[in-house]
Amino acid sequence: EVYDFRKAYLESIKAIKLNSNNVGFGLSLYSDVILDDFFLTLQDAFSNFDGFLYDPVVKLMNGNDILFNTLINYINNLNNQKASAISLGINRSTLIYRINQIKTSYNIDVDDPEVVLKVQITIRLLKAKNRVTAAI
Repeated sequence: EVYDFRKAYLESIKAIKLNSNNVGFGLSLYSDVILDDFFLTLQDAFSNFDGFLYDPVVKLMNGNDILFNTLINYINNLNNQKASAISLGINRSTLIYRINQIKTSYNIDVDDPEVVLKVQITIRLLKAKNRVTAAI
């Protein structure tokens, strides 16, 4: 039930604007994009939030696109090796090699829930920043 029509209207406008950044997707409910809205609001509140970013992820993003995309894919697939390998179009052994490179070269332990949360928050903040500044 919708009790606050003004709030529902404003949320629907936000959902349309936020969803327009996701090419290939249909309409979304506000609940589908609420985290994106939250991080955009944070970005507006803190004009420079670079200090909140998890440094190993920033170094990985700036140092190796392939490993960065592997990390994002692996975390989005909830550390499922098979699904990640299929999604990336690589062999499982290649995925394992890449994950080990991420762990050893960038000190990102994808098996530690605290680290995974830091990675996810950093990626969301970077995503919000990208929407505003055109390039990271």
